[in-house]
Amino acid sequence: MDYSAVVPVYNGEKYIVRTLLSLLGQRHPPMEIIVVDDGSTDGTAGILRDMAKACGRLRIHSLDENGGVSRARNAGIEQAAAPWCLLFDADDLADPDLAAVYAKEWTATRREGREPDMMFCATIQIDGEDRVIGGEHRFRPVAPDEMLGYLFVRNPIVSCSGVMVRRDAVLSLGGFDPALRYSEDWDLWLRMAHSHDIRYVDRVLCRIRRHGGNASSSIGRMLSGERQVLSRYDLSFIKAALFRRRVPASRNWIDLAAIAFRLDRWEEGLHYLERADEPSSSLDFYKGLYHLQAGRHGEAAEWFFRAMRKDEGHAAAANNYAGCMLMLGRKEEAAALLKELTRAWPAYMDAARNLRLALSEGGDESPPSVRFTWRELRSVLTVYDEKETD
Repeated sequence: MDYSAVVPVYNGEKYIVRTLLSLLGQRHPPMEIIVVDDGSTDGTAGILRDMAKACGRLRIHSLDENGGVSRARNAGIEQAAAPWCLLFDADDLADPDLAAVYAKEWTATRREGREPDMMFCATIQIDGEDRVIGGEHRFRPVAPDEMLGYLFVRNPIVSCSGVMVRRDAVLSLGGFDPALRYSEDWDLWLRMAHSHDIRYVDRVLCRIRRHGGNASSSIGRMLSGERQVLSRYDLSFIKAALFRRRVPASRNWIDLAAIAFRLDRWEEGLHYLERADEPSSSLDFYKGLYHLQAGRHGEAAEWFFRAMRKDEGHAAAANNYAGCMLMLGRKEEAAALLKELTRAWPAYMDAARNLRLALSEGGDESPPSVRFTWRELRSVLTVYDEKETD
């Protein structure tokens, strides 16, 4: 399995050496490492020149001005000499076995008669000093025809780092969309899943660095980007993809409602929820969201409380219930719940923000200060720099 590693970088002098060394140390080495310098203004260019002199496999392509990560990734993929491209961000680290495991998976699937066009793996988060700061982000193996439905519900690929793609498949789809500032990776994965085979490898083979400079650390803008991507699809198309998953029908209806809510199609979403005939904490949570968006905090609180009764670990329901209590002037009740929640979920920024609000002295805060969570949480939260979460 021949592959080129493609690494876009912009002002990455702090971590780029560590990233490239992790790629050069692959047990199944790349034919080449293409680093696309996207108009860096720090010391990145000099570092890359020095490394290229010492390593013949390192190719540097410099862009005159910063044009965004999509344009940089596309440039690297277009120049790649190998049939496969290993995508990697300039601050993350690859396990030495990453490419070797993918090569083994590729060989096995070829024997089955159906080759994948894209592979991704489980990941773990690290800080600026390479220390692990979160649990493992895992997905699960699913049939190729189910992948699109799962991708519509939530992007399980938390970073481009470690994604192996067939070069001609990406180019046939036009690559990453430079018009998207956020969720450009999710947009491409959806297009890939619609027409190509995507496989998940259940091993932690990448360490994803979290720091304030991450483009994805702006939650509000990221969610806006997700909505922009979703709006490109008709709900009937999304529904068909969801119902190809081998899950109970109620789960599909709830997930379809959640997507409708993200598109501000609240009445349609409520109609989908009414089709879900199996009681669950998820169903109660999304009914709570329906009332929450209408400003009915009392009714919303009742549904969030029901979700908490069915699932004591439903953190999003607990946060939203506490938020409703704050809106209703019940600070002490909210503070007690939020203290427990932030102990159990220390990376849960909505809950941390609401706890500070509940403990604040003085007059009541304005309603926009309460932070609600508008979808269920991942089992492992992404760690964000709090300064970047507005």
